[in-house]
Amino acid sequence: MAPVHTDWVRAGTVQSMIWDALPGLRQRRLLNDLLIACASTRIGAILVTDDEHDYRIIDRWIATKRLRSADLVEN
Repeated sequence: MAPVHTDWVRAGTVQSMIWDALPGLRQRRLLNDLLIACASTRIGAILVTDDEHDYRIIDRWIATKRLRSADLVEN
């Protein structure tokens, strides 16, 4: 699924808010994660990622439903 225009706008807006709140994160590497967060919340998907650090930051602005890959493995 590709991001739509509203995902790009929201991701850019949230990236700006993150940069204002956390100036040390002024880097482009969050944009892809922001687009994924926007698109997954728009369609109500559960996001599977092991990138807990970035998504904990993103969750302050975009609350995602998330699982780690280890959560998918049965013990």
